[in-house]
Amino acid sequence: MAPSSDVCRGGRAAASSSSRPPTIILLLILALALASAQDDNDAADETSELDDEEIEASRAVLFPWFAEALGVVVFYLATRYVLILPYTGIMFILGVFCGVGATRLQSDDHLTQSLAQWSGINYEVLLLIFLPGLVFNDSFGMDVHLFGLAIWQCLLYAFPMVLAGTCLTALVGYYVFPFSWSFNLAMTFGSILSATDPVAVAALLEEVGAPPRLQIHIGGESLLNDGSAMVFYTIFSALFLSELGIPGVGETISTGQGFALFFRMSFGGAAIGMAFSLGLVLILYLLNRRLTGAENVVQVCSTVTTAYLCYYTADSVCGTSGVIANLTCGVLTQAFGSAMINDTEMMSSFWGLVEQLLNTLLFTLGGLVFGSVISNYGEREGFWTASDWGYLILLWVLLQAIRFLLVFSFYPCTVRIGLSTNWKESFFLSYGGLRGAVGISLAIALDNSTWSVTDDETYRRYTTQLFGMVGGTAFLTLVINGSTAGPLLKKLGLAKSTTTRHNVLQLFKKDLYDNTVKDLLSLLSDERFACVDFAHVRHHVDLSENDDDLLRRLKEQGPPNSPAYEEKDVDAVLSALCSSYKTADEEGAAETGDDGIETGDDGEPCGDTGDIDAKLLGELRLTFVEQLRWAYREQLLNGELDGRQAFLEYIIRQGLDFAADGIKNGQAVKDWEMSVLVSGKALNNMERLGKTSYPMKKFVCWGTNGDERVGSGEFKVIRFRILLSIAIIEAHRVAERHFKCKFCEKYPAEAKQVLQESTEQIALVKEDLEKIVPKDIAVVTEHLLCIILLNKRSAYLEGLLRSGLLSEKEVQGFIEGIEGKLDAIHS
Repeated sequence: MAPSSDVCRGGRAAASSSSRPPTIILLLILALALASAQDDNDAADETSELDDEEIEASRAVLFPWFAEALGVVVFYLATRYVLILPYTGIMFILGVFCGVGATRLQSDDHLTQSLAQWSGINYEVLLLIFLPGLVFNDSFGMDVHLFGLAIWQCLLYAFPMVLAGTCLTALVGYYVFPFSWSFNLAMTFGSILSATDPVAVAALLEEVGAPPRLQIHIGGESLLNDGSAMVFYTIFSALFLSELGIPGVGETISTGQGFALFFRMSFGGAAIGMAFSLGLVLILYLLNRRLTGAENVVQVCSTVTTAYLCYYTADSVCGTSGVIANLTCGVLTQAFGSAMINDTEMMSSFWGLVEQLLNTLLFTLGGLVFGSVISNYGEREGFWTASDWGYLILLWVLLQAIRFLLVFSFYPCTVRIGLSTNWKESFFLSYGGLRGAVGISLAIALDNSTWSVTDDETYRRYTTQLFGMVGGTAFLTLVINGSTAGPLLKKLGLAKSTTTRHNVLQLFKKDLYDNTVKDLLSLLSDERFACVDFAHVRHHVDLSENDDDLLRRLKEQGPPNSPAYEEKDVDAVLSALCSSYKTADEEGAAETGDDGIETGDDGEPCGDTGDIDAKLLGELRLTFVEQLRWAYREQLLNGELDGRQAFLEYIIRQGLDFAADGIKNGQAVKDWEMSVLVSGKALNNMERLGKTSYPMKKFVCWGTNGDERVGSGEFKVIRFRILLSIAIIEAHRVAERHFKCKFCEKYPAEAKQVLQESTEQIALVKEDLEKIVPKDIAVVTEHLLCIILLNKRSAYLEGLLRSGLLSEKEVQGFIEGIEGKLDAIHS
């Protein structure tokens, strides 16, 4: 259940934003349900005033989003500066600080009250919030083919090995720890710690190219042993709670009843999962309008709805295993329904978001409760002693020994069945058995259920100590095992060969240079870059390893037999190539017209014209505006509109919106005037701020060769005007070309009028550009060319990532270099 991460590049927006609202609404509802459950279980609140209850209920919403806000900051730092520690481990640490602080300070502010509500969360609500989403996500993302081949090994890891691990861990809790736990509590403790979670190693295995067999063994074992551990936990926690002697709490279960309950929960949960999977596949089949965006969203909503309803039905209604039900539902839906998903990218992004939100909240909550335990203050004072830290370290060591013992005890069987295995993979499987989400959830559930039903300090101490051990073990395995798993993989030779992979990367780097040179040559004939100084382009965009290599690439990629190749200097060759392209472009101008629109012999953009239909003219004007929107989107996708220029995009959109409103009132196409009108006030403020604010001066100050310019705020305005002008001219040319092909023949009079209005807009833009110093235009144009080339390079890398030729980490290395160059251009 590793947090997902996306490789992003400038100028490109994520396509998954439409999947966020269902998750936000879901967590808000669950948070409110938590608050309601908390009020129902708190006797003091029964006598409170209604208004006070409503206020307390609303504060339950604060902690989840406080944790998610922390998660955003932590993710940024963890992926750039603190690369050793896993993200979830850092969130657990921050949760510990929150727990200690809230317990010690005893404040009554909103956040502290929200922390208190979540630390005492009802155990049923806790499991219903976290487990359905996490379990379904892992099972739904499983490689069904490999999972089917490795099913017998995974079953062996998940059931016999989990039972053996439960018993051995229980012996540690019963005989080694001085806590005087009952055997039932010790078995509960063992069942909780028998659930493994590859949260910190799953992404690593994919990243370093570990064998698929090892990946499916770790992922499949984690999924199945979550289910078996949950069944064992249900049995032994019921036996422990029955020791409290409270009517209706816990259950006395005989050996025969225990076996019957085990099979009922396992097979009953699987049957319920199959039923829900059948229903979900049918829904996906019926929602088959792939081009309908709303229907694609409903498909995604149906998966999360099924996940939570399936778990609730199996666990709370039928008394079976919700985890096994969700596991079965997810795997079968992936096997039979994945081909029916209309938008796989949206589905993947949505479940990545669910995983990120739930893991962030769960590990922060685990740290919060662990912090309240180790703080030794308030109601838990004296429950955690200094010696318990030593027992925690001993427990971690013994768990490693138990894990290795079990994996290699079953090795003679696992090597002969399924996908087989080897000693190196078994060694890493033993070391990579981290404890995480499910274990933390079950430990919190047991502790909170005990505290809610009894005031007996002895039993409260027991479950507090148990959670302290579980939470501490999860933290140690995350930090120690998770952070050292990478070097161990390389030491065992389970990662791809570094030398071989380096040679492959050099091949892709060569292709990257070739594609950049192609892009550069294709842009040489573009009127926008007529005054580019290629020395500055080469300063920001590395086109090759050296000049000789670049000359070779130019001869390979450029037009054949060009006189430019007689030059020996790279900049001279590029300038000569630019001139040759311009000459060729001018020769075609007689056929295409000055503005690039194909014309007839008379130079007119359309044929014979007649009377103009006013209604039709208005409709064609609106169509042309939509063509402009499309042209701007193409600029954004092609990297011609830089994603860092959000204000520029905003002004363009606003200008089009105002132009469309004007057309509805009978006006001509006036998107340039509308853009100037919208941006006027903002640009004046920008210029004034740049002149008076030193930080803003440093931010907006840039120019040729890094020279600082006087009045940097003024230059920022100039830069904006140039970029806006270039974008509008290019959009109009593209829109005119498509518009003429579609409408000139059928509606010549109206189409000619629209094209004439577009030409007038371009003339106004050029008139504005003539007021700007040519050197400033050259500087901005050079940087724009560099931005386009770098964004096209990012697009090429993303294609390699999607095709599986490069891993996410390898692409991220290239992308970081590109982002650094883009930052340098803007600074």
